[in-house]
Amino acid sequence: MIWIALYRLEDKPVSGQIVIVDVDQSADSTLSVAQRQAEVVRQLSRHRPRGIYLQGNYSADDRGIAELGAAIDATDVPVAIGWVEGVGSTRGLPSLSRSALLDGAVATVDRYHATALGFAWESLTSFDVGNREMPGFPAAVAGFVDLNDYYFIDYRYANSEITIFPARVLSRSNLPLTGKRVLVGSASSGSLLDQGVVAIPGDMVPRIQLAFFAAESLLQGAPVAVGWLFALAIIVAIVFAAVYYPPAIRRTLYAVAAAACLAIPFVGLLLDRIVESGATVVFLVLYAILRITSLLKSQAAKTDPLSGLRNFSALAEKLEREDGMVIVARVNRFEEVLSSLEPEFHGEFMQQIAERLAADRFREIFSDGAGNFAWLDGTRDARGRMADLIGLTGAPILVENRTFDFTCSFGIQDVPIDSAQQAISATLVAAELASTRMSHIALVSERKDADANWRLSLHTSLDHAIVNGHIYLVYQPQVMIENGQIVGAEALVRWKHPERGEISPFEFIPQIEKAGRLKPLTAHTFRMAARTASLLPERDLRISVNVSATLVCDDNFVQFVQDNVMVGGGTASRIMLEITETARIENLELAARHLTELREAGFKVSLDDFGTGEANLSLLVHLPCDEVKLDQTFVRLAKTNERARMIITALAQTTRLSNMSFVAEGIETMEDQAIMASHDCKVGQGYLYGYPLPSHELIEIARKNIRLVG
Repeated sequence: MIWIALYRLEDKPVSGQIVIVDVDQSADSTLSVAQRQAEVVRQLSRHRPRGIYLQGNYSADDRGIAELGAAIDATDVPVAIGWVEGVGSTRGLPSLSRSALLDGAVATVDRYHATALGFAWESLTSFDVGNREMPGFPAAVAGFVDLNDYYFIDYRYANSEITIFPARVLSRSNLPLTGKRVLVGSASSGSLLDQGVVAIPGDMVPRIQLAFFAAESLLQGAPVAVGWLFALAIIVAIVFAAVYYPPAIRRTLYAVAAAACLAIPFVGLLLDRIVESGATVVFLVLYAILRITSLLKSQAAKTDPLSGLRNFSALAEKLEREDGMVIVARVNRFEEVLSSLEPEFHGEFMQQIAERLAADRFREIFSDGAGNFAWLDGTRDARGRMADLIGLTGAPILVENRTFDFTCSFGIQDVPIDSAQQAISATLVAAELASTRMSHIALVSERKDADANWRLSLHTSLDHAIVNGHIYLVYQPQVMIENGQIVGAEALVRWKHPERGEISPFEFIPQIEKAGRLKPLTAHTFRMAARTASLLPERDLRISVNVSATLVCDDNFVQFVQDNVMVGGGTASRIMLEITETARIENLELAARHLTELREAGFKVSLDDFGTGEANLSLLVHLPCDEVKLDQTFVRLAKTNERARMIITALAQTTRLSNMSFVAEGIETMEDQAIMASHDCKVGQGYLYGYPLPSHELIEIARKNIRLVG
């Protein structure tokens, strides 16, 4: 507790009513504790003190107990013995059979409450010992024997003002002891005759001196305790008020809260109030941990994991705070170069590009992880620096003893744009245009046509479309070819723009991916599909959700899928992950591990567009799959191409032997259906069985068990 340390900051004058006699400094060091105290009692009787208070710290074989009892009986000065903590032990009152010899003294208990660090911070005026109540030793010294209450021990008294007399000088007649309360004990910390206690953290003081502090506290008025809720309420109010202010003011208020946590106990002591501040310290520590954790997560969310550079979300924040024009460098043949490098060198390749573009570290480079690098140009004269930009990419890059030619196409913001995100998106569009030019440079102002405006709007309106329900799902049924029984449906994303109407996914999905917004779109898709799946009848019906292969290798992919399905109210057993664009899987081993975890959680995995690109047999070996979807090009070829039909038959047999489902996409005619059925394909999907349906129609068909026979 903070107020413990603050005790050092103020010295209070002592009352002068209490003095200490140190028995360690007696004339004869061979005497036992009781013998020394007996001699002190006899000497003190001549000085007529108000009371004599003996530290009851006797060994079990102390030979002077009888002598001490006689000295107590012989004096007419009130005597009390403070039996040290451990009542009931070999030093405690009940265990001493010779205690009857000391019945002339009042028996008290010398006991204190201590913290985990041993700091004695409070005591009681009386204690229950066995079947009787015994006064506390300091309370007896102060004359508070009739009370039964807690009190704090005040350590602010100046040590230099404590009067301590060696036992050997008591024979003098001029000692100022008349009317005093005399504490008799060992005043040397660490003495074999003393049980030292911690008064101030790190300091051991003699127990008799602790009794002095406690008795003085009672005589002069012990500090009053103020509950922890008072200080905590002040600190909580400051901290939560800070949340509503900008970062600069917020940091100032946090500093004020920390300073107040230290100042409140100090001010309280000046007013003789002990303000419990432990709760405020705990609160501030916990809040700091939460804030740091949140900041680290926020920082991670604004960092491109591949390059370690800050991403475009961080660039948007910077652009909101600072003036400047955005420049985007689009690396040509980016994915081709990455595919020729081992994954562990991808980051190094991107870092070297960033260092080249940084121009001797004069600018901060941001990356979207997809081959686009950006920075802010504060000169507002980017047109005049075109030659410099091209010169940045004039030399090759060396990675792992291999040389790579490195060229960029540059998009330059040359007109003001109010929104930071729109400025970035517009410059991305310009960089894409630049990649089609010999000059490799394009300006934002060149793209003023309606299509450019639409693409700019598309980059920045995804969140608005999700919140307002403009992006929704339709479901294309998957049926058993032999009887038309529905076995599942593929969820297809649609966007109904309030101005442009229905927008083809072939138009908006590539642009969303370029803008780095594919993940929130996929999250929304999982939630909507899970909600629909939860409403389907209790049969083995699943909703297939398209998942780009670019997401499968994300570190948090497994949790990402599980969390969004749970938010949608669905269960894993009703969701099929349909992996698309398999050529973009960078780490097959990591992808396989993530998909295996999801299958163990109850999800199913489908390999989409099989037979095109890199969606081939090798992936069936590396990736855990429950389903293979034959690309519709094979369905068309099967009408005229015998080799295509042979491949379909072999694939159907392979999936059957591997206990996987085999789905043919693009069945549009009865002829398509007949060919697929003759080649052992069991499940079909296509316009023959119906166009994509809204969720309520799919649920109605499934509940009524309507068969979709072509």
